[in-house]
Amino acid sequence: MSNAHFAYQPTLRQLLHAEALGEAQIFYGEESLDRTVTQVVSFLSPASRAGSLFVNRQEALQGKEAGDLKDLAGVILIRPFGEVGSPPAPGAELLRSAAPATPVLAPALGLDALLKRLIAVCTEAEVPLIVLPGFGDPGQIADEVRLAFLRQLKLNNTTLHADLLTIAIEEGLEELVETVSNYLNRPVVLETAEYQLLASKNMGGTPASQQRALSEEIFKTVRRVAKLREKGETTDVCVPAVKVGRRLVVPVLLGDAVVGYISSMVRSNDDTDAIAEFLRPAALAAMVDFNQRRKDSSIFAATQKSLLKDLLSGHTLSASDQERLDQHYGFD
Repeated sequence: MSNAHFAYQPTLRQLLHAEALGEAQIFYGEESLDRTVTQVVSFLSPASRAGSLFVNRQEALQGKEAGDLKDLAGVILIRPFGEVGSPPAPGAELLRSAAPATPVLAPALGLDALLKRLIAVCTEAEVPLIVLPGFGDPGQIADEVRLAFLRQLKLNNTTLHADLLTIAIEEGLEELVETVSNYLNRPVVLETAEYQLLASKNMGGTPASQQRALSEEIFKTVRRVAKLREKGETTDVCVPAVKVGRRLVVPVLLGDAVVGYISSMVRSNDDTDAIAEFLRPAALAAMVDFNQRRKDSSIFAATQKSLLKDLLSGHTLSASDQERLDQHYGFD
């Protein structure tokens, strides 16, 4: 998923408009500024997510080769004022002050040997290199960049939620699933809690062999989050995604009741956290349609009849079905 473009993730171009990067100069990769950033890091490690933005002094990159940088969204090098190199071309300050202009490409003049080598490494890895003049602790400067990233992420997330909600209301679930699938470049399916298919893109419903396990796992997860909220140990309203086989599943909730599932097919090397962050607002958008369906009572009437039939037939109900029955009929 390193090359996937998620609408909610900030791009390098967006971050370069932040105040924290107001003095930044691009030394390589101006054509790659639309790459998305998944996180801001100050040190490279095997655990760094693809799409990370590295922010630190050049000493932290000593001995690194192109292969060490290839999965980064970019490198922001912190250098003291006066050590950045020659000043930008004439008119650069005018460009920078005219929003939303991107910082100009700095000329590679007066550079030390280490920076020249780093430019060569970034060029080989095809990773943008940005130099940020700054005083003080590089950790503090990195934190300022990280805060700019989080602010942009929050803004983009708000836009994403609004866009998906508008699609669900105005164009329906089929278009919602189509949009999510196109964004993720993955098959997507939306089902009711009883696994009735509502909308899909290149993906079938949950196999019967996985349905019971999925229902139980979602039920346990929802109850665990609800208990943590009751104890005041979390304010998070999002329920973690559940992986069953090759499916990543996020529940559609009405209150604490599970009324449906939105699922995406994932690969072994996919960033499931990033995919889940996209499925959650889609589930919230679908909730509006489910709420209307509950008022129409067509799907939910069928659900209730199915549960009652199993109960009267003496069949054992799963914990999630028992919870659903209690919510519909108020049994003790």
